[in-house]
Amino acid sequence: PEIRSRKCTNFKAADVYSAGIILFLLKTKGNLPYLEDKPSKGVDMAEVKDTNPKLFWEKHLQLLGKDAHYFSPEFKELFMQMTHFNPNKRITIDEVKSSDWYNGPVYSKKQVAEYMKIQFGF
Repeated sequence: PEIRSRKCTNFKAADVYSAGIILFLLKTKGNLPYLEDKPSKGVDMAEVKDTNPKLFWEKHLQLLGKDAHYFSPEFKELFMQMTHFNPNKRITIDEVKSSDWYNGPVYSKKQVAEYMKIQFGF
């Protein structure tokens, strides 16, 4: 948000914000968490994220057709911390690397290959 408003003084915090958006895109296979300049289907998801996080996640589960387990608590926490509107309250890259989600389970090469075959046919 601070880049968009041309008031960025902490570029590392801006990079963490961008990485949080990319993380969400990767998790949801290309779905944006929100549009910063306009509502999506009548809902300002950027505002909802900050004012009613529970509704933010419920709406995304509904839009994605996923159940409540799709977004782990660790993922939700990390995303919310990475995309905090206030850059001074945003976590640092070192804090990202020490987060529970970042340090969670890791798939083996075989598991990744099986997933890629199922999801993408290769």
